[in-house]
Amino acid sequence: LDNPFRAISPAAIEILRREMKHMGSPSDLLACDDKDLCGKLGFLKDGRLTIAGLLVAGRDEFIAEHAPNHEWKYSRLRTDTDYETPPVSGRDCILVALDKIMLLLGQQNPMTTVPSGLFHAEFPQYPTIALREALLNAFAHRDFTIPGMVFIRHYRDRFEINSPGGFAGGVTPENILHHAPVTRNRYLVETVLLATRLVNRQNLGVPRIFRALLEEGKEPPAFDEIGQTVRVTFPSQKVDQAFKALLSFLTDKQGAYLDLDDLLLLHFFRRRHEAHWNDIREAYPYDDRRLREKLASLETHLLMLEHSGASRGAIYRLSRRASAILNEGVAYDMTRRLDREAIKVRILSLLKDRPLRNAEIRAFTDL
Repeated sequence: LDNPFRAISPAAIEILRREMKHMGSPSDLLACDDKDLCGKLGFLKDGRLTIAGLLVAGRDEFIAEHAPNHEWKYSRLRTDTDYETPPVSGRDCILVALDKIMLLLGQQNPMTTVPSGLFHAEFPQYPTIALREALLNAFAHRDFTIPGMVFIRHYRDRFEINSPGGFAGGVTPENILHHAPVTRNRYLVETVLLATRLVNRQNLGVPRIFRALLEEGKEPPAFDEIGQTVRVTFPSQKVDQAFKALLSFLTDKQGAYLDLDDLLLLHFFRRRHEAHWNDIREAYPYDDRRLREKLASLETHLLMLEHSGASRGAIYRLSRRASAILNEGVAYDMTRRLDREAIKVRILSLLKDRPLRNAEIRAFTDL
């Protein structure tokens, strides 16, 4: 273009400056005029507008001409075939699209109020940061060579984001949380979006999504690869107040730092109460050493777990302390009584076939 700056959307620049101010960007960057700002953020290169700059902050008519596969559609649905409200779609640049979609979501994202003394905290059905990161990933990591739009489907019981292009670089639904960052559109992500601070250097989008949900006691999203599309599904959930109380006890009263693996395991036992080693290993495919370290830390340092048995025959369960904080002490006592009865049954069953030494009984009962 003779004047590439005319392809930049004023609305996008306004949103960008608002977000940069909110995130505490350097004052010298905020003081730049619009043209210099676009140059410093990588929108322009050698005086020409980059495709990445166009996608992030361009006018929709220029996007339609130069990046025709960039498009999005938001639908509020009653069922898979019935719309609840008319769908909204567009070719807006990423900054404007994110702003519009988050506004639409905010209108259909009911709050749960949780009283805590004099304060009343509010938790949206879908954590805002999780939705924002998932939407940003859908736009930034999509395959722009594939025709198709980013579909956002909002049902009464779930929220789905569908992005054209399968997983790249060995990422799978099973390893997405712990896999090293992989970028399909490198200049877009590592230069432009990084400079605008919409993403960070460590590419922590997926971990942020998981943490935002787990800290409220909610299920993490499901990632699926369907043909040439990646789908992220958030189930509709309310905040788990008892689980929040447990995390508050650990972080505020004990001063513990909980990483994502700690949150995943605590959430797993919140649902299951107890599990065999093999079940834990299947649900969380870490290497054995790391998983044992995490379980040991939750048991010995945080006193949240206890176990019986040894090695791969071990059974882990929430501790009496954790159960009490969760107001599930009765369930804990019932489970422990059932465990003792199960041990008796197992010993008597084995004794029908062969003698047992005291050391053998200690080994498989942890008594």
